[in-house]
Amino acid sequence: MRADWGNDMKGLALLKTINIQNWIVIYPQSKEAAGRKFVQTYGEIMGGMGINSLEPVEYTIRNDDPLTVSQILKEKLKETTQMVVVVVSSKRKDRYDAIKKICCLELPIPSQVVTAQIIDDVKKCRSVVTKVAIQMNCKLGGEVWMSNIPIKNLMICGIDTYHDSVRKNASVCAFVATSNATKTRYFSRATIQETHQELSANLELTFRCKSILTLLFIFIKFFSNLFLSQAALEHYKKVNGELPEKVIIYRDGVGDGQIKQVVDDEIKQLEKAFERFGGAYKYEKIYIFS
Repeated sequence: MRADWGNDMKGLALLKTINIQNWIVIYPQSKEAAGRKFVQTYGEIMGGMGINSLEPVEYTIRNDDPLTVSQILKEKLKETTQMVVVVVSSKRKDRYDAIKKICCLELPIPSQVVTAQIIDDVKKCRSVVTKVAIQMNCKLGGEVWMSNIPIKNLMICGIDTYHDSVRKNASVCAFVATSNATKTRYFSRATIQETHQELSANLELTFRCKSILTLLFIFIKFFSNLFLSQAALEHYKKVNGELPEKVIIYRDGVGDGQIKQVVDDEIKQLEKAFERFGGAYKYEKIYIFS
């Protein structure tokens, strides 16, 4: 069974939409038709999804090599820009990385990269633009759909790791946790861990984190075992007025040979994070490995 509700969502309003009043679309001269087709199709489908959007400002560039795209982004992105869509001629990692470096690090703005090839496909264009519109709404803080989960006061967490093939001694951890009753709002963080860092230093840093703007979790050793810090729980309490009674943690990237280490190390550290809230705090937890 495929967990794909794309077709079922066609023509239906999203759970919560964000109005877009200031956004831009960039495309190379060679793909001007695809760029304009994207804007046209987005305008056609947004009403049925409950999205209220003004027309974007369009910029045509001579080509879409990484340097040219980076320059136009630096020139046109403003603090008031809500979203930028870049239509590219083809899939190229260096171009995509250049766009995300600008939009995620240097000038943080929600961004969407779309290849002209899929827009040019008449049969797929409308479906693709619909999915892009859903992603754009999520990146702006909107909500797509919800499942009716009867369990009350539940927080669901997901943890995954990525090992950098270039920087052999570094790994990236991605963490996300639900923060509302409908499981449509999330608290997320990503951190980089150097393999030579000591466990004791990481633990001290992690358990001192009390602001939701600080680290939520850390890596240890080469296989990037993770610890959920009290910051995630504090954020949940801030949103809901109480701590979660039940926590489900989906832990990806764990091999059969690592399960015992995770059980012996991570779960014990997780217990310590909960203990920081006092002995009166009672909870249930489930760990799921994949």
